[in-house]
Amino acid sequence: MKKLLCLLILPLLPANADLIDDLGREAARLRQLPYKKVPNKRVDQTYIGNYVGKLVDKELRGAPTRRRELFLKDLKLMKPGNSLAGTYKALLKDQVRGLYDPDTKSYLVVKGGSAGGMERMMTSMYAWMGLQFENVLTVHELDHAIQDQRFNLKKLQKSVEGHWDRELALQSLVEGDASSVMTDYLFEQLGQPRPQTVDMPTATGSPALDSAPIFFRDGMILPYLQGQVFVDALRKRGGWPAVDKAYSQLPESSEQILHPKLYPREKPLPVKVKLRGLPGFRSLGQDTAGEFLIRCWGREHDLWRGLAAGWGGDRFETWESPTEHYTLWETRWDSPKDAQEFADFARPLLTSNDNLVGQGNRVQVWLNIPKALIQDPKKFL
Repeated sequence: MKKLLCLLILPLLPANADLIDDLGREAARLRQLPYKKVPNKRVDQTYIGNYVGKLVDKELRGAPTRRRELFLKDLKLMKPGNSLAGTYKALLKDQVRGLYDPDTKSYLVVKGGSAGGMERMMTSMYAWMGLQFENVLTVHELDHAIQDQRFNLKKLQKSVEGHWDRELALQSLVEGDASSVMTDYLFEQLGQPRPQTVDMPTATGSPALDSAPIFFRDGMILPYLQGQVFVDALRKRGGWPAVDKAYSQLPESSEQILHPKLYPREKPLPVKVKLRGLPGFRSLGQDTAGEFLIRCWGREHDLWRGLAAGWGGDRFETWESPTEHYTLWETRWDSPKDAQEFADFARPLLTSNDNLVGQGNRVQVWLNIPKALIQDPKKFL
């Protein structure tokens, strides 16, 4: 969801409009980049909820969204009757309190509204320390404006469009950057040295998000939390210039975000899918699931990190007719042992209409195989 890169999904009561430019300059000073004033508009929760809903509907449509939807449903990572757009709108509608939109180059902030959950707790805690919680989070959001002015977020978003795993990696860089600046601001305001590592809460205070399926809950939290781990690792190597460089040498996978020491050295293995469609089927295109998605699949079955740790690369293609669909998912692993572990995990979860073939460090998974393919699968490869 490329425009949703700049949503502030942590709860936010916005800073006073008169303070916004001052906070933008503070963010720029900490980020060591220039800042130009951005238009801002104070809106109510209904307005921003509808605004976000329109963004979601515009972003999540067409073949890329359909193939991802079917893939998640085949792995039982989302409910059969749900849609990606509907799921994200339900999670975001009442939660988003701030938004920098790269299209309009403007910042929307919510006026009023009732604080709840984590927002109430953190607002009280920050007030006890003499800080305004809303100012801390506004610094986060205005760092997105600084990123856009320097690196052109729309151009970056366009460069990874249609590649699921790289979209998540870019989002993690962008949100991790803003979270790192926000943390700097927080500890500076407290008059305390910034710790090398910062433990951040994994609960959001949103009942809808905290109870969402693992892929959606973790997928919305990871860019902020693990994204900051990634950015902080870059800063430790070479300060903010190392982070700046990452915008011209983008992380290529969620693997690099989850394991910052692998960036930029270890790149995903090239994987090609060659599959001809059955009569009456159209291709929804190809995509990459990535280590993060496979990790979520494992976690759904009480397997934490081990399953996806040896991911080397993957690619899948989905074909759909008016009544059915099928997918070929090619995966590569760092070693035959890693491939075998993945195959041993996946095989019992497949249905009678699926199939799995493993050889060396390769595992090929067929999902929803039509009868014609079952009878002669090689004919279509």
